[in-house]
Amino acid sequence: LCERPAPRGGDDRKQAKRERSGSLLSARLGTCREVLSAVSSLALAARAELMSGHVERELAAMRVGLLGTGFAIAHAGIYAARPDVEDVVVFGRTPEKLRTFAEQFGFATTTDINEIYEDRTIDLVDVCLPTPLHADHVVRALEAGKDALCELPLASTMADAGRIVDAQAATARQVFVDMFGRFDPAVEFLHTAAREGTYGALKTLHIP
Repeated sequence: LCERPAPRGGDDRKQAKRERSGSLLSARLGTCREVLSAVSSLALAARAELMSGHVERELAAMRVGLLGTGFAIAHAGIYAARPDVEDVVVFGRTPEKLRTFAEQFGFATTTDINEIYEDRTIDLVDVCLPTPLHADHVVRALEAGKDALCELPLASTMADAGRIVDAQAATARQVFVDMFGRFDPAVEFLHTAAREGTYGALKTLHIP
């Protein structure tokens, strides 16, 4: 039998190159495993933090006093779908309209608005009344120690708007005007682009 000839110099270099490549690949795989392990740990930590925040939100579920039976029906639908809203009490003057809120959402109703302001368990008063009544009820909610959400527009006069601003400063409660459009993804994108000058200075704006 003939012996296999010894590898030539070129074959030695190829073999060494393959060994180096194998070592490099092993090192890279080891690094990838370390990265994946780190990412997995971060993901688990983020999930734990998210769950912790979810539990906190559940523990901090709020009770809402909803004023009005017109456009308030849209607000009621949102509250019914939110896990952080524990209960809603709806005020209205017409029992027939209130019945819709009770039957469709299971909300408590009242024709006595004082019940909402005097209920210490209510955290937020949502004002969906005619615009001239906005200021009176937002101010009253703040002075009763509750936060307030006011449907658009905030008030019918600058004087009334000023009353709300002063009441908020005096009570340190929160007031939010229901300008929900600002949270629309398209509006947020546009706002960021204009603020950061992503496409240059904003000259004109056309929204079809």
